[in-house]
Amino acid sequence: PLFVFQLFYQGSTLGGMILVLNPPTALLFLLGCTTVIATLALPIMIFMTMNKNIPEMAVYRMETTRHTVRTLILGQGEWVSVHKHTHWVQRYASVIRAYRQDMPWYTAVEMAASFAVAGVQAVTAETYAACGHVKLASCVIFLMMFSLEAVLWPHSRYRDSMLDFVLLGLQAAGMALMALAFYKEDLEHWAYKTASQLLLVAVVLLMAKVVVDLCSEIYILVTGRRSKLQNSQWKLEQSITLSE
Repeated sequence: PLFVFQLFYQGSTLGGMILVLNPPTALLFLLGCTTVIATLALPIMIFMTMNKNIPEMAVYRMETTRHTVRTLILGQGEWVSVHKHTHWVQRYASVIRAYRQDMPWYTAVEMAASFAVAGVQAVTAETYAACGHVKLASCVIFLMMFSLEAVLWPHSRYRDSMLDFVLLGLQAAGMALMALAFYKEDLEHWAYKTASQLLLVAVVLLMAKVVVDLCSEIYILVTGRRSKLQNSQWKLEQSITLSE
């Protein structure tokens, strides 16, 4: 769900930016402004919500038994709701499930980066040099996210952090090589062809991630891993309440 939402988010932002920068009519300009404001406000709202409600409403509960391969693929535990009557995690699962307990807000950072990339790509580039500037600016954004990923390691599952690290590196390299080709004013340049191959590899890896995520969710549902951790949290909360 988060992957689909991010695609929809970046597509909506790009469409809104294009309507703002190159409006065919005044009505479409207003529509573009509304879309841009909404997509800009969304990561801010998510950031504020996560900081306000965690850990009072949700915690990342670790598994008591560890298995190296299972931990690598599924993570060390699951996000669970603190209170049984709120079901907070069920409402925000797609926003926080992929991240560590101390970084549930990182999805807002990724959305802000998507907003920035969409804004750059929406700029009208009519010359080779202008196209090069657009690709170079995109490269800078991907490099910034690459650096954040390397320093923060924000995901709860190691495979997600490693894959994001690789994907951001491929995208940054691809944008840099495309910028070089545009500055050379030669789309038959080796740099452009190499960039296309790197971005194709990124797409294949992203699709593989979707398949692994789907298989992981099926495994979690079949084994009841998430529900077991949730029930153990509610039992703990109930025992604390009774002791008080």
